Amino acid sequence: MKKILLFSCIGSFWVAARAQNVGIGTLTPTKGRLEVVGAAGIGNTNAVFGTSSSGISLQQNWPTIGFNQYRDNTAGNGKFMSSGYAAIQFMDPGSGTMVIDMLGTGAANAVTASGTRALTLLSNGHVGINNAGSSATLTVSRGTGIDGTALFQGTTYWSHFNYGPTENTYIRGGKNDGTVFINDLTGGKIIMGSGAAKVGINASIPTATLEIIQVTDRGISLINSNSDEWELFNGLPLFFKFNSTARSFIDWTDGRYAQLSDERLKKNISCIPDIMEKVMQLKPVSYDMKAAKSGKEKNIGFIAQEVHKLFPELVFILPNSPSLGYDSIKDLHMMDYSGFGVLAIKAIQEQQTTISKLQTTVLGIVEEMREVRAENKKLLQLLHQ
Repeated sequence: MKKILLFSCIGSFWVAARAQNVGIGTLTPTKGRLEVVGAAGIGNTNAVFGTSSSGISLQQNWPTIGFNQYRDNTAGNGKFMSSGYAAIQFMDPGSGTMVIDMLGTGAANAVTASGTRALTLLSNGHVGINNAGSSATLTVSRGTGIDGTALFQGTTYWSHFNYGPTENTYIRGGKNDGTVFINDLTGGKIIMGSGAAKVGINASIPTATLEIIQVTDRGISLINSNSDEWELFNGLPLFFKFNSTARSFIDWTDGRYAQLSDERLKKNISCIPDIMEKVMQLKPVSYDMKAAKSGKEKNIGFIAQEVHKLFPELVFILPNSPSLGYDSIKDLHMMDYSGFGVLAIKAIQEQQTTISKLQTTVLGIVEEMREVRAENKKLLQLLHQ
């Protein structure tokens, strides 16, 4: 009969609890179905779960969750629930900062020491790792060991930031033949250095602004949208290639420059007609470039538009001048000055032909004069007989 009465009372209490808010430490719970108010003598801890081992605690006044940690009236970061490591997570209502502190290890009911700030979340969403956070979205402090600030693990290789005592940074693909992409967005820019920086490609200690150690005799390739390719490589002459074929090179022994000119690679070969009349119309000039720095010595050369009228083969007209920095010019004229050497030789040949003809003519006249002198001498001898 007593058991029936007891179960009846418990059932009545359960029904009443479901019908109203429950308060612990308060007679008027209004903030939730269960409201707990910390009481004097137990510090800021409102509830503890799992005191038989390493449990958690809920604390007020800077709301805190303690992991294997609780707070009584002892100063500091509270005490360990059981032997082992402990941590707390709390939020500062005044600043809106949320923090996770690691409190180290200790024995059950021993006072925890000052912790290590592992993670900070500021009210604006900024994150600090091992750091109090800053105006940056993410702030990470350097560790005390050789591994530096951060490691990112791949299948085979890791990327290191501020690695070692010299704080070098290594950004790698995660395995052999892995590719590292840096700013692959349309219109993106990549800037290296800010003045005296040196960049090495396959060179661990570059001594020049850009130092490249080529692989399999290939140095630099420049490919446009039409897949036309210029290539520069050192093999031992310094070759310039276009679409995988050599066009010119600089001799590594004495620095001479040579261009492709093999007969077996040419077609539609014909002799240049007489050009002396055109050559005589060329007007060598001296000039200053408008964009030249003051104090620059004068240049000598030709005016491209004038040369184009006489020898259009030596003049290139570029329709995309604005993309080259000349917004006000739609047909930029450029010249192949190396072609003037061929014109000079052709003109010299024509001149030499003319000189040879004059020499033949003069020799003929001289011979005729000798014959005339001989005849005159004979006539004079006959007159004196």
